[in-house]
Amino acid sequence: MRASLLLVFLAACGAPPSNLPPGVVLQYGVSHMGNTTSFEVKAGGAAEYTSTGGPGGKKHVRATATEAEVSALTDVLRKNRFCSLTSGRSKGVPDEARPSIRARLADLDCTVTLWDNEWYENEKARACLHAVEAFGRTLADRGVAE
Repeated sequence: MRASLLLVFLAACGAPPSNLPPGVVLQYGVSHMGNTTSFEVKAGGAAEYTSTGGPGGKKHVRATATEAEVSALTDVLRKNRFCSLTSGRSKGVPDEARPSIRARLADLDCTVTLWDNEWYENEKARACLHAVEAFGRTLADRGVAE
């Protein structure tokens, strides 16, 4: 009985479920100072990456994420307890971005939205964000423009 209550308590302390649409396994998005970057990956690897500005300029591409890439990303997220990450603040500092990652990968199913400083102040959160952003850059570089 105690073990069951502990599991319920721990589950309640983690990030909320991803609530991703059917067939979607990963979404990333961030907006800052008029620039937006987002990408979505579907089961099977079909992906779409969009950037509306920033250093890379406007870009919209379709790409394919390999099974090995998705598996490696899943391992990083799992190792760093991605679904246990939660924000401790209701407000950011002026001009602070708020990246959001929704994942339904293997045994992970959650949405993590943290203020920029929270991503960088927490070692595990930083590792997750860096892995997801690197994954997105790979898609952007490999993608075919539409």
